[in-house]
Amino acid sequence: MNQQRIEDSARDGSIKVRYSWIMQVLLVLDQFGNVIAGGNSDITISGRAGYHVHVPEGEGGTFWKKMEGIINYTFYPLDGPHHCLLAYCSDKDEEYRAANLFFRIVLGIMVFVFCILLFFPIRLITFIKALRTHYVLPTGEEIPYEDLEITINNVAKMKDPCELLEGFVK
Repeated sequence: MNQQRIEDSARDGSIKVRYSWIMQVLLVLDQFGNVIAGGNSDITISGRAGYHVHVPEGEGGTFWKKMEGIINYTFYPLDGPHHCLLAYCSDKDEEYRAANLFFRIVLGIMVFVFCILLFFPIRLITFIKALRTHYVLPTGEEIPYEDLEITINNVAKMKDPCELLEGFVK
């Protein structure tokens, strides 16, 4: 698929994103987990990790990179590449909070436990194609996750990746 066509469609906001019901249920649980870990109730743990890894004002560091890696790997079959960065871009104007040592421990335990519990079920349910997140061009053509990953890898290196990635979120 033509990467330029994907980027152009994202820039003009014409990519349609269809989230499955399972992604919406997981989203609510993710927001609840973020509140338990001292975060804002309007964002997810995934978005929080994406913020702290990809935004200069974020905390950065090994902890957040590990969290992002675990979450991205777990949710790839269901939501596609760069789950945390896309989650951040969908809520980039929210208030993102740092995490002290206690809340980092809580976050680490939650992410580790829930990602282990969800790893195999996510891979099993994605055989039902309708349960995956779909990214659709204006022509109706679905963007394969592999092409989406190439585009997002290129965009992630930009100063403000959300400028283009906002076209890939609801």
